[in-house]
Amino acid sequence: MNKDLLNNMKTFIKNKFNFDDKQFETYAHFSVYLSLFIAYYAHKDQYRNNDEPYIYHPLRMHNKYKDLVGIDDTPFCIDLDMMHKLGLPYEGIMELCLLHDVVEDTSITLEDIEEIFIYYDFKNYFNLYIKNNLELLTHDKGENYSLYILKISFSKEASLVKILDMYDNLLCLTNGFDDQNNLNLKEKMENYLDYSFLLNDKYKFNKIFKEYNDYRNKNNLMK
Repeated sequence: MNKDLLNNMKTFIKNKFNFDDKQFETYAHFSVYLSLFIAYYAHKDQYRNNDEPYIYHPLRMHNKYKDLVGIDDTPFCIDLDMMHKLGLPYEGIMELCLLHDVVEDTSITLEDIEEIFIYYDFKNYFNLYIKNNLELLTHDKGENYSLYILKISFSKEASLVKILDMYDNLLCLTNGFDDQNNLNLKEKMENYLDYSFLLNDKYKFNKIFKEYNDYRNKNNLMK
């Protein structure tokens, strides 16, 4: 266990959110908050080209997923049984949205994240829903991107998170976060669209999201 990493993360999060020890420990025993803490700490010194803090990217992905499935702060806002029946991924998705770039873009390793999850009694949850998908989502810069997407395509959960990732990246590009006249960026945008369509075509996410939200509307689960 990398105790220095854990202690440094605790100190950073407590200062950022004005938490005391008890508050930090309470929140850290929820896997989504633990993932949020890791992501905030990991990306603390990273910024996009427009000086936007990088953490906003995984936060937007996380919030987009919550919006798509209707997660809010009220009881019974979702029907988990129906999500499972339709094949709509749930377990691990919010955590993966928050953590997806940590191993790829920071010095924190998959093993570091695993040890933190184990420390907070999430060993089984991490192994079942996060570990393999996070490894799939971590792109080795020397790996062909098409091959990387192909590997992701074998996991429905990783595919959904990658679509959310590329969706937000496209928004950043089209909103002027980078030089849109750069031919490489235009090519990147086209590739994001192609890869997103490929992953969606395999799992029909657009169809199952519609079916689920129609069900929520019919059963008064909508916000």
